[in-house]
Amino acid sequence: MTFAQKQSRLSVVIPVYNEERYLEARVGHFITVLDAVTCPGHWEIRLINNGSADNTAVIIDSLSARWPSVIGHALPSPNYGLAIRHGVARANHNFIYIVDLDQWDDAFIQWAWRYRQSYDLIVSSKRADPSINRQSRLRFVLSWGLNAALQLLFAFPGSDTHGQKLLNRESLAQILAQTKADRGQYDVELVVRTLRASKSIIELPVPYEEMRPARNALVKKVLWNTWALSKLAWRLRSLKSQSVQLRRISRSDVENGRGFADDNVLSTD
Repeated sequence: MTFAQKQSRLSVVIPVYNEERYLEARVGHFITVLDAVTCPGHWEIRLINNGSADNTAVIIDSLSARWPSVIGHALPSPNYGLAIRHGVARANHNFIYIVDLDQWDDAFIQWAWRYRQSYDLIVSSKRADPSINRQSRLRFVLSWGLNAALQLLFAFPGSDTHGQKLLNRESLAQILAQTKADRGQYDVELVVRTLRASKSIIELPVPYEEMRPARNALVKKVLWNTWALSKLAWRLRSLKSQSVQLRRISRSDVENGRGFADDNVLSTD
């Protein structure tokens, strides 16, 4: 494959867990957007069935039969980090878009694809612009607490690690190989390693509205995540803690396709 061909193709990795209600309609929409953003035939979608107990597997098979570029994978039990690693390892293309069904934002992928060669990692944030955040009050408060833990444990200058991501696999090959965290800590490790390696990373505000009620007890989940993040911080303690920079643009810039302004850099020493 030539350099130009590698730059024009996209792999999409989507972990799915008990998504029979939304899966078919959402994937159909994604395909319409991908055809417009890239070109028909220049993308693949890898659906990682993350231990679903409903009819998700049947729907994935149906989608794969309809669209050969929609490829299904199955894991025996839920594990978000493992699902992402599984999909990324099997992706055929250099640019990889990691997204959940309820995170997808048309403006994000349009902007990210336009500027894909300018950054090693492009991350969405549902917390960067509170005016477009439709989280429940409890989820918003707990999300704020989790971000505070990230700042304390990792000196993280951004506002979210768990949003959708577009990454350049060639540029992040070593980081991807080193990122081994399971469950929700995978996102944190990937972003922290990228920052500590002085790679180029930018944060884009996106709207967020909950598609479904929380499927786990939120308070219990946050307490477990705090403990897991503490273990991760200990494991990553040997990484050099230099001054890192994370860029951010406004939502209006995202929607209008405008590039980054040099005066909007978040940094930490």
